[in-house]
Amino acid sequence: MADDDKKPSGPRKTWWVVGATALAGALALNSPKVRRLLTVSDVTAGLTSEYPDLQPQVFAESPEAVLEAAVRVCEDLGWKVVAEDRIDRRILAEVSAAPGFLDDFDVWLVDVEDGTMVHVRSRSRLGRGDLGMNARHIRLFQRALDRVL
Repeated sequence: MADDDKKPSGPRKTWWVVGATALAGALALNSPKVRRLLTVSDVTAGLTSEYPDLQPQVFAESPEAVLEAAVRVCEDLGWKVVAEDRIDRRILAEVSAAPGFLDDFDVWLVDVEDGTMVHVRSRSRLGRGDLGMNARHIRLFQRALDRVL
């Protein structure tokens, strides 16, 4: 019976749980990975320091061929291509991140010595953090473009 008296109960137990949860939350927010998920909503391959693994891609194909492939990839992924500029070699697509949430996805091409460099940017229209969705959009697009080219 003496052991049962030492266990927290009632309001004391509630405050212990609240305190432990607050401490865990504070420690989690101090984690760079968690902070990145809650504060980054605009990701550009090669420029966003929170995602150093995301870099522009280079393909040996012509800019015209790469642009065609990029449009096809966006459409195959179910993204809505809202603008395509063949002169400036740019694509703008809308990506449904979750019901009611749209992200803007930009693709632009640059001639380089080895072929065509593909730059990509994914940006949330709403909110301060995207829970990693924009980086996922970029990874998904880059993997699909790699398979096509």
